[in-house]
Amino acid sequence: MNNNRTYLVAKVLRLWRGGIKRGAPKSHDFGYRRCGGLLGIALVLLSTGCGGPAEGVVSGSVTIDGQPLQQGEIIFEAADGASTPGSAEIKDGKYQLTVAPGKKIVRISASRPNGVVDPLMKSEGSEPRIPPEFNTQSKLSTEVKSGMQQGVDFEVTEIAKK
Repeated sequence: MNNNRTYLVAKVLRLWRGGIKRGAPKSHDFGYRRCGGLLGIALVLLSTGCGGPAEGVVSGSVTIDGQPLQQGEIIFEAADGASTPGSAEIKDGKYQLTVAPGKKIVRISASRPNGVVDPLMKSEGSEPRIPPEFNTQSKLSTEVKSGMQQGVDFEVTEIAKK
């Protein structure tokens, strides 16, 4: 993408210089206005970050006590907080998500029915299935690179039932 930017800037500069050499009229000069507009567009394109880092597509598996986690959620948060987190559903122990490259804190969560019916909601409540060291106080991390990364697997443990 940087080559496209360089080409665009060079083209704008060539057009701008060409307008000056032709000796166009000073008032309401079409060449200057056209080149000024093109230069403005080029500056906007350069400032919007068209050539930023490509995203990483990460996939893998999550196991809980050696067995695939049937249902849950996985979140990749930037360790420095500089980019938007990426999240995905874990289904049958597998996940895939798209996220900006960089060092990530990984948070995995899942719940299970707790056997207590909520009188207000008239449904069974739930409780966390995975301890805090894998989600709210996660010690899991990984480095995401641009492009496809497969086999980014995680093993978690289950909280004992109450």
